[in-house]
Amino acid sequence: MTFEQDDKPKLGKPLANIKVIEFAGLAPGPLAGQLLADYGAQVVRIDAPNKPSIDRLCKDKRSIALNLKDKEQWAVARDLIRNADVVIDPYRPGVLEKLGLGPSVFLNAHKGLNKRLIFARLTGYGQKTDKSHWAGHDLGYLAESGILDTIGPAGQAPVFPANILGDFASLSLPAFAAISLALYEREMKEKRGSAVPGRELDVNIVQAVQYLGLFVSHGRYPDGEGGIALFENERGTNTLDGGSPYYQMYETADKGEYLAVAPIEEQFYAQFVEMVGLDLDKLPNRFDTDNWAELKKTFSDAIKQKGVQHWREQCDKYPNSSCAVMNKLAKPEDVKDQIVTWTSKSSDKYQNVGFKGKVLEANNDAEDVIKGFLGKGYWQKVKAKL
Repeated sequence: MTFEQDDKPKLGKPLANIKVIEFAGLAPGPLAGQLLADYGAQVVRIDAPNKPSIDRLCKDKRSIALNLKDKEQWAVARDLIRNADVVIDPYRPGVLEKLGLGPSVFLNAHKGLNKRLIFARLTGYGQKTDKSHWAGHDLGYLAESGILDTIGPAGQAPVFPANILGDFASLSLPAFAAISLALYEREMKEKRGSAVPGRELDVNIVQAVQYLGLFVSHGRYPDGEGGIALFENERGTNTLDGGSPYYQMYETADKGEYLAVAPIEEQFYAQFVEMVGLDLDKLPNRFDTDNWAELKKTFSDAIKQKGVQHWREQCDKYPNSSCAVMNKLAKPEDVKDQIVTWTSKSSDKYQNVGFKGKVLEANNDAEDVIKGFLGKGYWQKVKAKL
């Protein structure tokens, strides 16, 4: 694969002509870069020399290794960014400024080297907060956001879903969205003749998690007429956070194998009760929380009588029961597209993003990257120094 400019983006690849520089970092930056690559962007990861990368979120990317403290290699990084559309900065605030590669170098209204650049900065606490200088990881950011106060059983420590909620759902995905919107905004700015159509983006986990948690927040602190208090009780005792018998995980006869039960609506609940072999008329009122403990035991006893295969078959037989057997985490090679190709009304065929890829070796694509971004002549000048 070489980075040669096409006149038109490929169908289904709307970012085909977008060039992205991704500084190697931990999980959020790599997934944001992979999402951009999935939609056609030409993503180059800048790695540190002689430092193996643990990143496996690198499908369709290229790598160049540069020592940013070496003057000549630093100049290559600067020139790559000068010719890029997007930079993904995974470092703590101030790191790239100290290296002379901060946003002001490129986006300054008078002397900026690339005023079209979208400079996306991905952090836990944000660029300009009282904790911006703090070190941290996913768990600490979730604690700071307050979202952990909503997850876990009553009377016990909060639980957390690996690093999926913070790093990925609240940083990679918002970064991808922010970058995509900023690219669109850049087009609008250029049509209006803006002097600096690019921009710096501050995407951080704490604020993004709080935004994602607005539904729960409104449910705990309802205000105004018609407000619904879905989460007003102690964590783990509400309908949607583990308190309800009809929104619950139940172990089957096979140890460690679970059935997810979520028939909130009346018609789904009736299907579920029939599926597990119970009589709806003989069950206590499910909306009375005083009956929840009894119902949990009743459902648990019924579900534990059969193994997981039986419940798979029952879920197929009762598709409106709103139940599902818990699967094991998929292997990367087993993750598939929900839509592979589709045809528009004009009969154009579109190809969806894919998941095939390989481990990205640091500096594996230096020549390809330099020639694609900066030209063959530039490569001839710097190849002996890389």
